[in-house]
Amino acid sequence: MEHQVLTLSSALSQIPSGPSCPLHSSKEMELFCTKCEQMICCLCFFDMHRKCDSYVHSLLTVYPDKRGAAETSRLNLAAKKKQAEELVKEVLKEKEKVTVSMQEIKREIYSIRLKIEKVLKEKENEIFYDLIQLHDDQQNYLDGLLGQARDMVDSVSRHLATLDCALESSCSQFMNIYQNMSPDYTLQLPQPKRLHHGLRFSPNQKYFNLFREFEIHKFGEVSLTYENKLESATDYTNVSPNIFLEADGVESSYEVIQQIKDNHTKRYEHLENFLRPLEPVKLNQFPATLADETDYRCFGQIVSLPNGRLIVTDSVNHTIKQFNREGHLVGCLKTVSQPFGICVWSNSEVAITFPYSSEIRLVQHVNMVLPWSWRPLKTVYKYRGVAATKDKRLVCSSFDSLSADILTVHSDHTDVVQHIEMAFLYPEVISSVGCLTITMEDDILIVDQDSNCLVCIDLKGRLKFVFRGSSSHCNICMCGVFGISANNKYIYLADTWKSRVIRLFKDGQFDKVLFSLEKFILRPQSVDVTSDGKLLVLERSPMFFVHVFDSVL
Repeated sequence: MEHQVLTLSSALSQIPSGPSCPLHSSKEMELFCTKCEQMICCLCFFDMHRKCDSYVHSLLTVYPDKRGAAETSRLNLAAKKKQAEELVKEVLKEKEKVTVSMQEIKREIYSIRLKIEKVLKEKENEIFYDLIQLHDDQQNYLDGLLGQARDMVDSVSRHLATLDCALESSCSQFMNIYQNMSPDYTLQLPQPKRLHHGLRFSPNQKYFNLFREFEIHKFGEVSLTYENKLESATDYTNVSPNIFLEADGVESSYEVIQQIKDNHTKRYEHLENFLRPLEPVKLNQFPATLADETDYRCFGQIVSLPNGRLIVTDSVNHTIKQFNREGHLVGCLKTVSQPFGICVWSNSEVAITFPYSSEIRLVQHVNMVLPWSWRPLKTVYKYRGVAATKDKRLVCSSFDSLSADILTVHSDHTDVVQHIEMAFLYPEVISSVGCLTITMEDDILIVDQDSNCLVCIDLKGRLKFVFRGSSSHCNICMCGVFGISANNKYIYLADTWKSRVIRLFKDGQFDKVLFSLEKFILRPQSVDVTSDGKLLVLERSPMFFVHVFDSVL
Protein backbone atom coordinates (compact mmCIF):
# COMPACT_ATOMS: atom_id res chain seq x y z
CA MET A 1 0.00 0.00 0.00
CA GLU A 2 1.43 3.35 -1.03
CA HIS A 3 1.53 6.15 1.53
CA GLN A 4 0.47 9.60 0.48
CA VAL A 5 2.86 12.33 1.55
CA LEU A 6 1.06 15.43 2.82
CA THR A 7 2.41 18.82 3.69
CA LEU A 8 1.99 19.97 7.21
CA SER A 9 -0.61 22.61 6.27
CA SER A 10 -2.71 20.15 4.26
CA ALA A 11 -2.51 17.57 7.04
CA LEU A 12 -3.61 20.12 9.60
CA SER A 13 -6.48 21.20 7.35
CA GLN A 14 -7.77 17.62 7.17
CA ILE A 15 -7.83 17.21 10.92
CA PRO A 16 -11.46 17.61 11.98
CA SER A 17 -11.95 20.43 14.36
CA GLY A 18 -13.17 18.81 17.51
CA PRO A 19 -15.35 20.34 20.17
CA SER A 20 -13.90 22.01 23.19
CA CYS A 21 -12.91 19.75 26.04
CA PRO A 22 -15.46 19.92 28.88
CA LEU A 23 -12.62 19.62 31.41
CA HIS A 24 -10.16 21.94 29.72
CA SER A 25 -12.17 24.61 27.94
CA SER A 26 -9.13 26.16 26.33
CA LYS A 27 -8.26 22.94 24.53
CA GLU A 28 -9.96 21.16 21.67
CA MET A 29 -10.42 17.40 21.67
CA GLU A 30 -8.07 16.46 18.83
CA LEU A 31 -7.12 13.03 20.10
CA PHE A 32 -9.06 9.75 20.34
CA CYS A 33 -8.55 6.92 22.83
CA THR A 34 -9.50 3.63 21.17
CA LYS A 35 -9.42 1.80 24.50
CA CYS A 36 -11.92 4.12 26.18
CA GLU A 37 -13.65 4.97 22.89
CA GLN A 38 -13.77 8.74 23.56
CA MET A 39 -12.27 11.98 22.28
CA ILE A 40 -9.78 13.73 24.54
CA CYS A 41 -7.56 16.79 24.50
CA CYS A 42 -3.83 16.85 25.11
CA LEU A 43 -4.25 17.79 28.76
CA CYS A 44 -6.69 14.87 29.27
CA PHE A 45 -4.02 12.61 27.86
CA PHE A 46 -1.50 13.72 30.47
CA ASP A 47 -4.04 13.79 33.30
CA MET A 48 -6.19 10.67 32.83
CA HIS A 49 -5.04 8.66 29.79
CA ARG A 50 -1.37 8.27 30.49
CA LYS A 51 -1.86 4.47 30.77
CA CYS A 52 -3.62 4.47 27.42
CA ASP A 53 -0.53 5.65 25.61
CA SER A 54 -0.60 2.98 22.97
CA TYR A 55 -4.34 3.50 22.37
CA VAL A 56 -4.34 7.27 21.86
CA HIS A 57 -4.24 8.43 18.24
CA SER A 58 -4.84 11.56 16.33
CA LEU A 59 -8.30 12.10 14.89
CA LEU A 60 -6.65 12.16 11.47
CA THR A 61 -5.69 8.50 11.93
CA VAL A 62 -8.92 7.25 13.54
CA TYR A 63 -11.42 9.20 11.49
CA PRO A 64 -11.24 7.17 8.21
CA ASP A 65 -11.67 3.84 10.02
CA LYS A 66 -14.52 5.13 12.12
CA ARG A 67 -16.18 6.64 9.10
CA GLY A 68 -15.86 3.34 7.18
CA ALA A 69 -17.33 1.46 10.13
CA ALA A 70 -20.15 3.99 10.29
CA GLU A 71 -20.90 3.55 6.57
CA THR A 72 -20.90 -0.24 6.96
CA SER A 73 -23.17 0.10 9.97
CA ARG A 74 -25.42 2.35 7.93
CA LEU A 75 -25.70 -0.26 5.17
CA ASN A 76 -26.50 -2.93 7.76
CA LEU A 77 -29.10 -0.73 9.38
CA ALA A 78 -30.62 0.06 5.98
CA ALA A 79 -30.84 -3.69 5.23
CA LYS A 80 -32.42 -4.36 8.62
CA LYS A 81 -34.84 -1.51 8.04
CA LYS A 82 -35.85 -3.09 4.74
CA GLN A 83 -36.26 -6.45 6.43
CA ALA A 84 -38.31 -4.85 9.18
CA GLU A 85 -40.49 -3.14 6.56
CA GLU A 86 -40.99 -6.49 4.78
CA LEU A 87 -41.84 -8.06 8.12
CA VAL A 88 -44.38 -5.32 8.73
CA LYS A 89 -45.98 -6.03 5.35
CA GLU A 90 -45.95 -9.77 6.03
CA VAL A 91 -47.45 -9.30 9.47
CA LEU A 92 -50.18 -7.08 8.02
CA LYS A 93 -50.93 -9.73 5.40
CA GLU A 94 -51.00 -12.40 8.11
CA LYS A 95 -53.36 -10.27 10.19
CA GLU A 96 -55.68 -9.98 7.21
CA LYS A 97 -55.26 -13.68 6.44
CA VAL A 98 -56.07 -14.67 10.03
CA THR A 99 -59.16 -12.47 9.93
CA VAL A 100 -60.28 -13.99 6.63
CA SER A 101 -59.58 -17.47 8.00
CA MET A 102 -61.62 -16.70 11.08
CA GLN A 103 -64.55 -15.58 8.93
CA GLU A 104 -64.28 -18.73 6.80
CA ILE A 105 -64.21 -20.97 9.86
CA LYS A 106 -67.19 -19.10 11.30
CA ARG A 107 -69.08 -19.72 8.06
CA GLU A 108 -68.13 -23.40 8.18
CA ILE A 109 -69.28 -23.72 11.77
CA TYR A 110 -72.45 -21.85 10.87
CA SER A 111 -73.00 -24.29 8.01
CA ILE A 112 -72.58 -27.18 10.45
CA ARG A 113 -75.29 -25.73 12.65
CA LEU A 114 -77.57 -25.25 9.66
CA LYS A 115 -76.99 -28.83 8.54
CA ILE A 116 -77.66 -30.14 12.04
CA GLU A 117 -80.82 -28.04 12.21
CA LYS A 118 -81.81 -29.36 8.79
CA VAL A 119 -81.31 -32.92 9.97
CA LEU A 120 -83.31 -32.22 13.13
CA LYS A 121 -86.04 -30.62 11.05
CA GLU A 122 -86.13 -33.68 8.79
CA LYS A 123 -86.31 -35.96 11.82
CA GLU A 124 -89.11 -33.79 13.20
CA ASN A 125 -90.98 -34.04 9.91
CA GLU A 126 -90.51 -37.81 9.93
CA ILE A 127 -92.06 -38.03 13.40
CA PHE A 128 -94.85 -35.66 12.36
CA TYR A 129 -95.51 -37.77 9.27
CA ASP A 130 -95.64 -40.96 11.35
CA LEU A 131 -97.85 -39.19 13.88
CA ILE A 132 -100.27 -37.94 11.22
CA GLN A 133 -100.37 -41.35 9.55
CA LEU A 134 -101.06 -43.07 12.86
CA HIS A 135 -103.64 -40.43 13.80
CA ASP A 136 -105.46 -40.76 10.47
CA ASP A 137 -105.36 -44.55 10.67
CA GLN A 138 -106.79 -44.53 14.21
CA GLN A 139 -109.39 -41.95 13.23
CA ASN A 140 -110.46 -44.09 10.25
CA TYR A 141 -110.70 -47.07 12.55
CA LEU A 142 -112.75 -45.12 15.09
CA ASP A 143 -114.98 -43.72 12.32
CA GLY A 144 -115.65 -47.26 11.15
CA LEU A 145 -116.30 -48.41 14.70
CA LEU A 146 -118.58 -45.41 15.26
CA GLY A 147 -120.54 -46.25 12.13
CA GLN A 148 -120.95 -49.86 13.24
CA ALA A 149 -122.05 -48.76 16.71
CA ARG A 150 -124.61 -46.32 15.27
CA ASP A 151 -125.92 -48.99 12.91
CA MET A 152 -126.24 -51.29 15.91
CA VAL A 153 -128.13 -48.61 17.84
CA ASP A 154 -130.52 -48.10 14.92
CA SER A 155 -131.02 -51.84 14.47
CA VAL A 156 -131.63 -52.46 18.16
CA SER A 157 -133.98 -49.48 18.30
CA ARG A 158 -136.04 -50.95 15.45
CA HIS A 159 -136.14 -54.32 17.23
CA LEU A 160 -137.24 -52.68 20.47
CA ALA A 161 -139.98 -50.76 18.69
CA THR A 162 -141.15 -53.91 16.98
CA LEU A 163 -141.17 -55.82 20.27
CA ASP A 164 -143.07 -53.02 21.99
CA CYS A 165 -145.64 -53.10 19.21
CA ALA A 166 -145.88 -56.90 19.37
CA LEU A 167 -146.29 -56.91 23.13
CA GLU A 168 -149.24 -54.56 22.81
CA SER A 169 -150.95 -56.65 20.09
CA SER A 170 -153.24 -59.66 20.22
CA CYS A 171 -151.99 -63.20 20.33
CA SER A 172 -152.21 -63.88 16.62
CA GLN A 173 -150.64 -60.54 15.72
CA PHE A 174 -147.86 -61.06 18.29
CA MET A 175 -146.95 -64.49 16.93
CA ASN A 176 -147.00 -63.20 13.37
CA ILE A 177 -144.62 -60.34 14.29
CA TYR A 178 -142.40 -62.44 16.54
CA GLN A 179 -141.76 -65.21 14.03
CA ASN A 180 -140.55 -62.68 11.46
CA MET A 181 -138.09 -61.11 13.90
CA SER A 182 -134.41 -62.15 13.91
CA PRO A 183 -133.23 -63.68 17.16
CA ASP A 184 -131.16 -61.66 19.63
CA TYR A 185 -127.98 -63.65 19.06
CA THR A 186 -127.74 -62.43 15.47
CA LEU A 187 -127.19 -58.89 16.75
CA GLN A 188 -123.45 -58.89 17.48
CA LEU A 189 -121.78 -55.86 18.96
CA PRO A 190 -118.52 -54.78 17.19
CA GLN A 191 -115.33 -55.79 18.98
CA PRO A 192 -113.43 -52.56 19.68
CA LYS A 193 -109.88 -53.90 19.78
CA ARG A 194 -108.33 -50.44 19.48
CA LEU A 195 -110.98 -48.43 21.30
CA HIS A 196 -108.84 -47.40 24.26
CA HIS A 197 -105.64 -46.82 22.33
CA GLY A 198 -104.21 -43.32 22.60
CA LEU A 199 -101.32 -41.71 20.76
CA ARG A 200 -98.04 -41.74 22.63
CA PHE A 201 -94.55 -40.52 21.84
CA SER A 202 -91.65 -42.71 23.03
CA PRO A 203 -88.30 -40.96 22.69
CA ASN A 204 -85.45 -42.91 21.14
CA GLN A 205 -82.99 -43.31 23.99
CA LYS A 206 -80.02 -43.77 21.64
CA TYR A 207 -80.88 -40.59 19.78
CA PHE A 208 -81.11 -38.54 22.95
CA ASN A 209 -77.91 -40.07 24.26
CA LEU A 210 -76.32 -38.54 21.17
CA PHE A 211 -78.06 -35.28 22.01
CA ARG A 212 -76.42 -35.35 25.44
CA GLU A 213 -73.12 -35.77 23.63
CA PHE A 214 -74.04 -32.65 21.66
CA GLU A 215 -74.46 -30.77 24.92
CA ILE A 216 -71.14 -31.96 26.32
CA HIS A 217 -68.82 -31.76 23.33
CA LYS A 218 -67.89 -28.97 20.94
CA PHE A 219 -68.08 -28.98 17.15
CA GLY A 220 -64.31 -29.22 17.15
CA GLU A 221 -61.15 -27.52 18.31
CA VAL A 222 -59.59 -24.35 16.94
CA SER A 223 -55.79 -24.27 16.86
CA LEU A 224 -52.85 -22.58 15.19
CA THR A 225 -51.13 -24.93 12.74
CA TYR A 226 -47.94 -24.52 10.78
CA GLU A 227 -48.83 -24.31 7.08
CA ASN A 228 -45.64 -25.67 5.55
CA LYS A 229 -46.92 -28.47 3.34
CA LEU A 230 -45.03 -31.60 2.45
CA GLU A 231 -43.53 -30.86 -0.94
CA SER A 232 -42.39 -34.25 -2.11
CA ALA A 233 -43.41 -37.85 -1.60
CA THR A 234 -39.71 -38.65 -1.16
CA ASP A 235 -39.73 -37.21 2.37
CA TYR A 236 -40.30 -40.65 3.79
CA THR A 237 -37.84 -42.38 6.04
CA ASN A 238 -38.29 -45.96 7.13
CA VAL A 239 -39.51 -48.44 4.49
CA SER A 240 -39.99 -51.51 6.67
CA PRO A 241 -43.29 -53.44 6.28
CA ASN A 242 -46.22 -51.94 8.09
CA ILE A 243 -48.86 -54.24 9.57
CA PHE A 244 -52.13 -52.71 10.70
CA LEU A 245 -54.37 -54.52 13.15
CA GLU A 246 -58.07 -53.94 13.75
CA ALA A 247 -58.93 -55.28 17.20
CA ASP A 248 -61.56 -54.41 19.79
CA GLY A 249 -62.72 -51.48 17.73
CA VAL A 250 -59.31 -49.76 17.94
CA GLU A 251 -56.87 -49.59 15.08
CA SER A 252 -53.23 -50.03 16.02
CA SER A 253 -50.06 -50.09 13.95
CA TYR A 254 -47.31 -52.62 14.52
CA GLU A 255 -44.31 -51.51 12.45
CA VAL A 256 -44.41 -48.03 11.00
CA ILE A 257 -43.79 -48.37 7.28
CA GLN A 258 -43.51 -44.75 6.18
CA GLN A 259 -42.78 -42.13 8.79
CA ILE A 260 -43.08 -38.63 7.39
CA LYS A 261 -40.39 -36.17 8.41
CA ASP A 262 -42.80 -33.28 8.65
CA ASN A 263 -44.85 -33.70 11.80
CA HIS A 264 -47.40 -31.21 10.52
CA THR A 265 -48.54 -33.37 7.59
CA LYS A 266 -51.13 -35.35 9.51
CA ARG A 267 -54.13 -36.29 7.36
CA TYR A 268 -56.67 -33.48 7.66
CA GLU A 269 -60.35 -34.12 7.09
CA HIS A 270 -62.24 -31.08 5.85
CA LEU A 271 -65.53 -30.22 7.43
CA GLU A 272 -67.47 -31.16 4.31
CA ASN A 273 -66.12 -34.72 4.61
CA PHE A 274 -67.73 -35.02 8.04
CA LEU A 275 -71.01 -33.64 6.70
CA ARG A 276 -71.43 -36.23 3.96
CA PRO A 277 -74.52 -38.45 4.17
CA LEU A 278 -74.07 -41.42 6.48
CA GLU A 279 -76.35 -43.52 4.32
CA PRO A 280 -75.47 -44.29 0.71
CA VAL A 281 -77.45 -42.62 -2.03
CA LYS A 282 -78.66 -45.42 -4.27
CA LEU A 283 -79.06 -44.31 -7.86
CA ASN A 284 -80.26 -47.55 -9.40
CA GLN A 285 -80.57 -51.29 -8.97
CA PHE A 286 -81.41 -54.02 -11.48
CA PRO A 287 -81.24 -57.82 -11.72
CA ALA A 288 -78.22 -59.46 -13.33
CA THR A 289 -80.08 -62.67 -14.15
CA LEU A 290 -81.73 -63.87 -17.33
CA ALA A 291 -85.29 -65.08 -17.70
CA ASP A 292 -84.32 -68.77 -17.97
CA GLU A 293 -81.95 -68.71 -14.98
CA THR A 294 -83.41 -70.18 -11.82
CA ASP A 295 -80.35 -70.49 -9.57
CA TYR A 296 -79.93 -67.07 -7.99
CA ARG A 297 -77.13 -68.12 -5.61
CA CYS A 298 -74.64 -66.83 -8.10
CA PHE A 299 -70.91 -66.28 -7.77
CA GLY A 300 -69.64 -63.49 -9.96
CA GLN A 301 -67.52 -60.38 -10.42
CA ILE A 302 -68.36 -56.93 -11.76
CA VAL A 303 -66.29 -54.42 -13.70
CA SER A 304 -67.12 -50.99 -15.12
CA LEU A 305 -66.17 -50.20 -18.72
CA PRO A 306 -64.73 -46.93 -20.09
CA ASN A 307 -67.95 -46.28 -22.02
CA GLY A 308 -70.05 -46.32 -18.84
CA ARG A 309 -71.42 -49.83 -19.23
CA LEU A 310 -70.60 -52.76 -16.95
CA ILE A 311 -69.93 -56.48 -17.31
CA VAL A 312 -70.88 -59.21 -14.84
CA THR A 313 -69.38 -62.71 -14.81
CA ASP A 314 -71.73 -65.46 -13.58
CA SER A 315 -69.83 -68.62 -12.63
CA VAL A 316 -72.92 -70.61 -11.64
CA ASN A 317 -74.86 -70.04 -14.86
CA HIS A 318 -71.72 -69.95 -17.10
CA THR A 319 -72.54 -66.54 -18.58
CA ILE A 320 -70.93 -63.16 -19.20
CA LYS A 321 -73.45 -60.33 -19.26
CA GLN A 322 -73.14 -56.70 -20.29
CA PHE A 323 -75.51 -53.98 -19.05
CA ASN A 324 -75.79 -50.26 -19.60
CA ARG A 325 -76.02 -47.90 -16.64
CA GLU A 326 -79.83 -48.04 -16.72
CA GLY A 327 -79.74 -51.81 -16.24
CA HIS A 328 -80.72 -52.94 -19.73
CA LEU A 329 -79.04 -56.10 -21.01
CA VAL A 330 -77.01 -55.23 -24.13
CA GLY A 331 -75.00 -58.45 -24.56
CA CYS A 332 -74.69 -61.96 -23.17
CA LEU A 333 -72.27 -64.84 -23.81
CA LYS A 334 -72.79 -68.46 -22.79
CA THR A 335 -69.59 -70.29 -21.90
CA VAL A 336 -68.78 -73.97 -21.44
CA SER A 337 -66.27 -73.33 -18.67
CA GLN A 338 -66.90 -71.18 -15.61
CA PRO A 339 -65.70 -67.54 -15.77
CA PHE A 340 -64.11 -66.13 -12.63
CA GLY A 341 -61.99 -62.96 -12.51
CA ILE A 342 -62.43 -60.02 -14.87
CA CYS A 343 -60.63 -56.74 -15.55
CA VAL A 344 -60.51 -54.03 -18.22
CA TRP A 345 -57.67 -54.83 -20.64
CA SER A 346 -58.13 -51.96 -23.11
CA ASN A 347 -60.77 -49.49 -24.26
CA SER A 348 -62.43 -52.27 -26.27
CA GLU A 349 -61.48 -55.50 -24.48
CA VAL A 350 -61.81 -57.15 -21.09
CA ALA A 351 -59.73 -60.04 -19.75
CA ILE A 352 -61.56 -62.95 -18.09
CA THR A 353 -60.01 -65.96 -16.35
CA PHE A 354 -61.29 -69.51 -16.92
CA PRO A 355 -59.36 -71.66 -14.42
CA TYR A 356 -61.02 -74.98 -15.26
CA SER A 357 -59.94 -74.71 -18.91
CA SER A 358 -56.55 -73.10 -18.07
CA GLU A 359 -57.06 -70.03 -20.23
CA ILE A 360 -57.65 -66.32 -20.23
CA ARG A 361 -59.99 -64.87 -22.82
CA LEU A 362 -59.85 -61.36 -24.20
CA VAL A 363 -63.38 -60.34 -25.13
CA GLN A 364 -64.31 -57.34 -27.23
CA HIS A 365 -67.13 -55.85 -25.22
CA VAL A 366 -68.27 -53.66 -28.12
CA ASN A 367 -69.39 -56.71 -30.14
CA MET A 368 -69.16 -59.41 -27.52
CA VAL A 369 -71.97 -61.53 -29.00
CA LEU A 370 -70.04 -62.17 -32.22
CA PRO A 371 -67.86 -65.31 -32.49
CA TRP A 372 -64.71 -63.42 -33.51
CA SER A 373 -64.97 -61.15 -30.49
CA TRP A 374 -63.26 -63.87 -28.41
CA ARG A 375 -59.52 -64.31 -28.22
CA PRO A 376 -58.52 -67.33 -26.07
CA LEU A 377 -55.05 -67.27 -24.50
CA LYS A 378 -53.71 -70.55 -23.16
CA THR A 379 -51.98 -70.34 -19.77
CA VAL A 380 -49.55 -72.68 -18.06
CA TYR A 381 -51.32 -72.36 -14.70
CA LYS A 382 -54.89 -71.91 -13.55
CA TYR A 383 -55.82 -68.42 -12.41
CA ARG A 384 -58.63 -66.93 -10.35
CA GLY A 385 -58.24 -63.15 -10.07
CA VAL A 386 -56.88 -60.89 -12.80
CA ALA A 387 -55.82 -57.24 -13.12
CA ALA A 388 -54.06 -55.19 -15.79
CA THR A 389 -50.95 -53.03 -15.23
CA LYS A 390 -50.16 -49.73 -16.88
CA ASP A 391 -47.55 -51.33 -19.16
CA LYS A 392 -50.11 -53.82 -20.63
CA ARG A 393 -49.33 -56.88 -18.56
CA LEU A 394 -51.69 -59.12 -16.61
CA VAL A 395 -51.34 -59.89 -12.91
CA CYS A 396 -53.14 -63.09 -11.92
CA SER A 397 -53.69 -64.90 -8.62
CA SER A 398 -53.35 -68.66 -8.70
CA PHE A 399 -56.45 -70.85 -8.52
CA ASP A 400 -54.85 -73.75 -6.68
CA SER A 401 -51.56 -72.53 -5.14
CA LEU A 402 -50.13 -69.71 -3.02
CA SER A 403 -48.69 -67.69 -5.87
CA ALA A 404 -49.28 -64.83 -8.27
CA ASP A 405 -47.92 -64.41 -11.80
CA ILE A 406 -47.21 -61.46 -14.05
CA LEU A 407 -47.97 -62.34 -17.68
CA THR A 408 -47.21 -60.86 -21.06
CA VAL A 409 -49.93 -61.26 -23.67
CA HIS A 410 -49.35 -62.65 -27.16
CA SER A 411 -51.73 -63.46 -29.98
CA ASP A 412 -52.76 -66.90 -28.72
CA HIS A 413 -50.94 -67.47 -25.43
CA THR A 414 -49.34 -65.84 -22.42
CA ASP A 415 -45.85 -66.01 -20.97
CA VAL A 416 -44.99 -65.84 -17.30
CA VAL A 417 -42.41 -63.08 -16.89
CA GLN A 418 -42.42 -63.20 -13.10
CA HIS A 419 -43.61 -65.85 -10.67
CA ILE A 420 -44.24 -64.66 -7.11
CA GLU A 421 -44.32 -67.58 -4.70
CA MET A 422 -46.16 -66.22 -1.68
CA ALA A 423 -45.62 -69.27 0.51
CA PHE A 424 -41.85 -69.01 0.03
CA LEU A 425 -41.51 -65.24 0.38
CA TYR A 426 -43.94 -64.60 3.23
CA PRO A 427 -44.80 -67.88 5.00
CA GLU A 428 -45.59 -66.06 8.23
CA VAL A 429 -48.02 -63.67 6.51
CA ILE A 430 -49.83 -65.40 3.63
CA SER A 431 -51.68 -68.70 3.80
CA SER A 432 -54.18 -68.29 0.92
CA VAL A 433 -54.58 -66.26 -2.27
CA GLY A 434 -58.05 -65.04 -3.21
CA CYS A 435 -59.35 -62.10 -5.20
CA LEU A 436 -56.94 -59.36 -6.21
CA THR A 437 -56.78 -55.95 -7.83
CA ILE A 438 -54.12 -53.41 -8.72
CA THR A 439 -53.77 -49.81 -7.59
CA MET A 440 -53.04 -46.68 -9.60
CA GLU A 441 -49.39 -47.06 -8.57
CA ASP A 442 -49.31 -50.67 -9.91
CA ASP A 443 -49.23 -52.21 -6.44
CA ILE A 444 -50.94 -55.58 -6.12
CA LEU A 445 -53.65 -56.06 -3.47
CA ILE A 446 -54.46 -59.67 -2.56
CA VAL A 447 -57.11 -60.85 -0.09
CA ASP A 448 -55.89 -63.67 2.16
CA GLN A 449 -59.04 -65.13 3.69
CA ASP A 450 -57.32 -67.90 5.67
CA SER A 451 -54.95 -65.46 7.41
CA ASN A 452 -57.67 -62.79 7.70
CA CYS A 453 -55.61 -60.06 6.06
CA LEU A 454 -55.14 -57.86 2.99
CA VAL A 455 -51.64 -57.98 1.51
CA CYS A 456 -50.05 -55.31 -0.68
CA ILE A 457 -46.94 -56.07 -2.74
CA ASP A 458 -45.26 -54.30 -5.63
CA LEU A 459 -44.65 -55.83 -9.05
CA LYS A 460 -41.31 -57.21 -7.87
CA GLY A 461 -42.95 -59.11 -5.03
CA ARG A 462 -41.78 -56.80 -2.23
CA LEU A 463 -44.16 -56.45 0.68
CA LYS A 464 -45.63 -52.93 1.09
CA PHE A 465 -48.14 -53.41 3.91
CA VAL A 466 -50.47 -55.91 5.53
CA PHE A 467 -53.89 -55.00 6.91
CA ARG A 468 -54.96 -57.59 9.45
CA GLY A 469 -58.62 -58.01 10.31
CA SER A 470 -60.18 -59.22 13.52
CA SER A 471 -62.24 -62.33 14.17
CA SER A 472 -64.59 -60.29 16.35
CA HIS A 473 -68.05 -59.86 14.89
CA CYS A 474 -68.12 -56.10 15.40
CA ASN A 475 -64.75 -55.48 13.76
CA ILE A 476 -63.24 -55.99 10.34
CA CYS A 477 -62.94 -59.60 9.20
CA MET A 478 -61.27 -60.41 5.88
CA CYS A 479 -62.44 -64.04 5.91
CA GLY A 480 -65.67 -63.14 4.15
CA VAL A 481 -64.27 -60.66 1.61
CA PHE A 482 -64.84 -61.88 -1.96
CA GLY A 483 -64.56 -58.59 -3.87
CA ILE A 484 -61.96 -55.81 -3.98
CA SER A 485 -61.46 -52.61 -5.96
CA ALA A 486 -59.24 -49.53 -5.68
CA ASN A 487 -58.98 -46.02 -7.07
CA ASN A 488 -56.51 -43.19 -6.49
CA LYS A 489 -57.62 -42.63 -2.87
CA TYR A 490 -59.31 -45.68 -1.39
CA ILE A 491 -59.54 -49.46 -1.32
CA TYR A 492 -63.04 -50.98 -1.31
CA LEU A 493 -63.77 -54.44 0.09
CA ALA A 494 -67.02 -56.40 -0.32
CA ASP A 495 -67.60 -58.25 2.95
CA THR A 496 -70.03 -60.94 1.82
CA TRP A 497 -70.41 -62.63 5.19
CA LYS A 498 -71.30 -59.48 7.11
CA SER A 499 -73.26 -57.77 4.32
CA ARG A 500 -71.28 -54.54 4.16
CA VAL A 501 -68.64 -52.63 2.22
CA ILE A 502 -65.38 -51.62 3.93
CA ARG A 503 -63.19 -48.71 2.87
CA LEU A 504 -59.46 -48.39 3.56
CA PHE A 505 -57.07 -45.61 2.67
CA LYS A 506 -54.72 -46.52 -0.15
CA ASP A 507 -51.82 -46.92 2.30
CA GLY A 508 -53.67 -49.72 4.09
CA GLN A 509 -55.06 -47.79 7.04
CA PHE A 510 -58.66 -48.44 8.01
CA ASP A 511 -61.04 -45.61 7.09
CA LYS A 512 -64.59 -46.70 7.83
CA VAL A 513 -67.38 -49.18 7.22
CA LEU A 514 -69.20 -47.26 4.54
CA PHE A 515 -72.56 -48.70 5.37
CA SER A 516 -74.08 -51.87 6.66
CA LEU A 517 -75.94 -53.18 3.67
CA GLU A 518 -78.45 -55.32 5.51
CA LYS A 519 -81.32 -53.09 4.43
CA PHE A 520 -79.86 -52.55 0.96
CA ILE A 521 -78.03 -55.72 -0.08
CA LEU A 522 -78.01 -59.04 1.70
CA ARG A 523 -74.72 -60.43 0.38
CA PRO A 524 -72.36 -58.08 -1.55
CA GLN A 525 -70.19 -60.26 -3.79
CA SER A 526 -68.10 -57.79 -5.79
CA VAL A 527 -67.37 -54.05 -5.95
CA ASP A 528 -65.95 -51.67 -8.51
CA VAL A 529 -65.56 -47.90 -8.83
CA THR A 530 -66.42 -46.18 -12.10
CA SER A 531 -64.36 -43.42 -13.67
CA ASP A 532 -66.85 -40.81 -12.40
CA GLY A 533 -66.74 -42.11 -8.82
CA LYS A 534 -69.89 -44.25 -8.75
CA LEU A 535 -69.73 -47.37 -6.60
CA LEU A 536 -71.01 -50.59 -8.16
CA VAL A 537 -71.95 -53.45 -5.84
CA LEU A 538 -72.90 -56.92 -7.10
CA GLU A 539 -75.28 -58.80 -4.80
CA ARG A 540 -74.68 -62.52 -4.48
CA SER A 541 -77.90 -63.71 -2.85
CA PRO A 542 -80.83 -64.02 -2.50
CA MET A 543 -81.16 -62.17 -5.81
CA PHE A 544 -78.30 -61.57 -8.26
CA PHE A 545 -78.64 -57.75 -8.37
CA VAL A 546 -76.41 -54.83 -9.36
CA HIS A 547 -76.64 -51.75 -7.13
CA VAL A 548 -75.30 -48.34 -8.18
CA PHE A 549 -74.47 -45.80 -5.46
CA ASP A 550 -73.58 -42.14 -5.74
CA SER A 551 -70.05 -40.78 -5.42
CA VAL A 552 -70.77 -39.25 -1.98
CA LEU A 553 -69.20 -42.43 -0.62
